[in-house]
Amino acid sequence: AFLLATAPLQAEFIVSRFHLTEDEIVFSFPPADRSKARQILQGLAAAHPPLGQYALIDYLHFKGSGLNPAERYHNMGWGLKQVVAEMLEAEVSLQQFVEAGTAVLDRRISNAPAERRESRWRAGWHNRLQSYLPPAN
Repeated sequence: AFLLATAPLQAEFIVSRFHLTEDEIVFSFPPADRSKARQILQGLAAAHPPLGQYALIDYLHFKGSGLNPAERYHNMGWGLKQVVAEMLEAEVSLQQFVEAGTAVLDRRISNAPAERRESRWRAGWHNRLQSYLPPAN
């Protein structure tokens, strides 16, 4: 009952956390890439409302910001920053976001220590990314 009663407050917190982290992600890029990184995040947020915002917020909660240096395999992260970095030369669209996220998570699996057996999560991760796209008509 408590969780249900506080759902609006929880949603407000999640969105607020996203906006704070969004700025941290943008400022973690080299100065020459910051404008493009912000464009990507803002463009995605505006894409297919509310799917764009959902994609950004869900990915942030799903795989993190990508800013924590401890969350790396072979010095390569898998958070939202890395997905945005993967999109620096691409058009801003949900399809590109899903493709970039897929590439980032596949790279994570490739870089993971073998004993982690992360490939067992590949299909679930890919399905989650596909949920960011609008339904086919």
